[in-house]
Amino acid sequence: MKKKRRSIAALMLIFFLCCSIFFLNYHEKAVISKTIPVYEKIAKNNNINYLIIGDSIGRGAGAENRSLAWFSQWENKMKKTYHIELKRHSIVQSGATAYEGLYLFKKAKIPPTVDLVFLIFGENDRKYMEVEQFTYYYEGLIREVKSKYPEAELITITESCLEQELFANAIEKLARHYHANHIDMRIPFQNSSYSIDQLSNDSIHPNGLGYQLYAESILTAIDNGIKINKQSAVLREPLKPISELTLKEIKRYDEKNALFHDSNTYYLTNEKGAKITFPFYGTNLGVKVLKHEQGGEMDVFIDDQFIRRISTWWPISKDRMLYVTSGLPVGEHRVTFISTGTKSVNNQSDYHNIQLSSIVVYE
Repeated sequence: MKKKRRSIAALMLIFFLCCSIFFLNYHEKAVISKTIPVYEKIAKNNNINYLIIGDSIGRGAGAENRSLAWFSQWENKMKKTYHIELKRHSIVQSGATAYEGLYLFKKAKIPPTVDLVFLIFGENDRKYMEVEQFTYYYEGLIREVKSKYPEAELITITESCLEQELFANAIEKLARHYHANHIDMRIPFQNSSYSIDQLSNDSIHPNGLGYQLYAESILTAIDNGIKINKQSAVLREPLKPISELTLKEIKRYDEKNALFHDSNTYYLTNEKGAKITFPFYGTNLGVKVLKHEQGGEMDVFIDDQFIRRISTWWPISKDRMLYVTSGLPVGEHRVTFISTGTKSVNNQSDYHNIQLSSIVVYE
């Protein structure tokens, strides 16, 4: 009887050990599968999810049709080369800066996992901010992406139209620091046998032929990543002191005159001299407005100092987060928006409407 019990106990021990080994082996494979770099996935013909965060070039503006956008051409090349399927997710906005890209990423309903993220900014940023400010928000976006998707690879793209060397250098420096896969699209354009007029209809946005260079360059970067067994970008210590940028929207104004009307969603006016003031605490500021075909212009003052004039014109109605300024002294401030009664030359209507939703600071 004792012998039989010992035999049963031995069998149970063996069964337990086998189950433990199986579980550990399965768990180890699951962890490896979860953290496998995108280059290895592609090499093994595994399908991938990818995300684009960018401006009008990020969304393929300028292509004669959707099939000629850079991502469509790249996807086709990837399917032919590696026999995989790619699922695309996009957070893109024409005219966007890295500042707005960070806001949109924080607000978007993002997929639970992605293998690869493209960052495409620079051309718009150089119009509104200095390189130090651009670097701050671009790095903030990199860190936000890597916090959400620790295992994802980053591909940073210097746009073919970016002429400001300081901005291009900032993108490349951040890419090196975080071990991202960087592509400077100015180089393929300069080395091409085609002229800029053949690659773009407005010298800014590539056409289908220009986007073919984008697709080929990205495919080459993927090929090289596979050859060298590149690991994904990493979340390292920031280049400059920077914490997680917490978004704070402020809708409550301090004072306004009767020319600004409250519709619950927007503060509205079509009157010159309409004035509204918001208090805020922080070193940077953005403003959320509805841009549309009848959009007008407004002047921005912070602590009674003129900062800039903002246009709210856009060919389609769209809520936009516009960069105002940064580098303010730490402490409390007051921002005032005053309708100028003027409008963009693109506004062909008889109106110069302002529809302001809130101000935004990153803390």
